[in-house]
Amino acid sequence: MTHPDEEIQHMTQLRAAAEKQLADASWGANTLSDSNAITRRILDTALDGFWRMGIQGNLLDVNPAYCKQSGYTREELLGLHVFDLEALESRADTAKHIKRVIEIGQGQFESLHYRKDGSTWPVEVSVTYHKNNGGEFFAFLRDISERKRSEEMLRKLSIAVEQGPASVLITDTQSRIQYVNPQFTEITGYSAAEVIGRTPSMFQSGQTSKETYRELWGKLRNGLTWHGELLNKRKNGGLYWEDVNIAPVKTTAGVITHYVGIKTDITWRKQAETLVHASLEIEASRKAVRNLAAHVENQREEERKIIAREIHDELGQILSVLRMDIALLKDRTGMDNAVMDDIERGMLGLV
Repeated sequence: MTHPDEEIQHMTQLRAAAEKQLADASWGANTLSDSNAITRRILDTALDGFWRMGIQGNLLDVNPAYCKQSGYTREELLGLHVFDLEALESRADTAKHIKRVIEIGQGQFESLHYRKDGSTWPVEVSVTYHKNNGGEFFAFLRDISERKRSEEMLRKLSIAVEQGPASVLITDTQSRIQYVNPQFTEITGYSAAEVIGRTPSMFQSGQTSKETYRELWGKLRNGLTWHGELLNKRKNGGLYWEDVNIAPVKTTAGVITHYVGIKTDITWRKQAETLVHASLEIEASRKAVRNLAAHVENQREEERKIIAREIHDELGQILSVLRMDIALLKDRTGMDNAVMDDIERGMLGLV
């Protein structure tokens, strides 16, 4: 694929050769005939459009490229005036423009032209004026629609970067900062003037591990994107957490020329995570205390049951022996049953 700059240079050379041959009326008949044929071939195969225009703005000649660009046939165009095709300037402005080119001898500018279907297309015009044949203009017209689309995309991208919520930082391959957006200033407290030419190491807090930075640079130098979290330091000394995406910018040949970092302040999220973690730890501690209390209570209840069983067994034995003694005493003394019953109830009450 031909590089755009090479194409422009090539077309400029062709244009200069064509203009020279078109304007040179001093050659001999045979030489002029050959020259005109060469010039015609150059114009017919050129990628840019071509006009030969009279001093009043009427079209005297066009090439196939301009016919394709505009949607008109050659015959239709030769019956038109520059005013019929110019979509950006008024007739008065175009007349002034023509006069200025005559005075200077040449001009280069951008404009809009009408197509046959009424639509418009952006064009870059390079024009020269020659006095031969009562005055003629030779103009090369380049369709710059793709360039304009790219410019519009860059404009939108620039607005997104300038006004977006993320912090954006661009460095060269030596990590020297070349650009920061307003959100970067909002987050860090540093103005662009304070950081341009310096390296991002000025933001390090000393609390991010060296292993993290080794991993970061290992990926970037291999042309890969790195994503992670960094604990950095603001201009006022305060610490803040960032979610960071850093990507290398490469040429079409794969050569890294810059690094772009897109960063989001996640300090609030890290603080929330810390609070949640602390809350979970507190809840876990409370649960452990509740479990311990329940365990202690269970142990106490078990001990009470054991003691109760032991007491029950011992008392049972005592009561059995006591009843036997009372029965024996009753037999030996011959006491009245009612009296013996009172004695038994009294002794059992003592137990």
